Amino acid sequence: MIEAGMIAKNIAPNVHREDFAFKHWKNYEKKTHDKAWLVCRGNERKYEGTLFGSDIHRGSIQLTRDHVTNAKIDDLVRLKCISFEDRTIPDGNGVIITNPPYGERLRERDTHELYQRIGNKLKFDCSGYDGNSTLSDFPLLVRMDGTVQNFSLKKNLTANIVLHVIQELMHYL
Repeated sequence: MIEAGMIAKNIAPNVHREDFAFKHWKNYEKKTHDKAWLVCRGNERKYEGTLFGSDIHRGSIQLTRDHVTNAKIDDLVRLKCISFEDRTIPDGNGVIITNPPYGERLRERDTHELYQRIGNKLKFDCSGYDGNSTLSDFPLLVRMDGTVQNFSLKKNLTANIVLHVIQELMHYL
């Protein structure tokens, strides 16, 4: 959510940060740093879209809200404490990115039911949208009922991840 908002507004990473270790080096040149900072700030742009985020855990929503504020993208982010399958999807088109629980976070039966509900939501309520979803194993793709067309296997530190990508977010920017 944070990275997508910063990319949408072309905000450079850490541009709002005040202190960096290199500012304390003997050869630090404030004038050079200030010039680079102005270039970064000068490249920011207005973004007319809206990023909608949801989670069933209030703590996660509050943490995300804090990060959204720190990143100065609160003008384009709308957060709500609600499950994905209960969320109202705006008419039109866009990109839906999901990162549902996987692996050790859920029992196998619960995982299969959850992914089936996500698949149904994508199929029936999200026409016109492209999507990206992270899954822990290939059989969960079947539970999503073929709603996502393209996929490639990715590996993270703890699980094999099936990353489904129809179109990149950058396509819309």
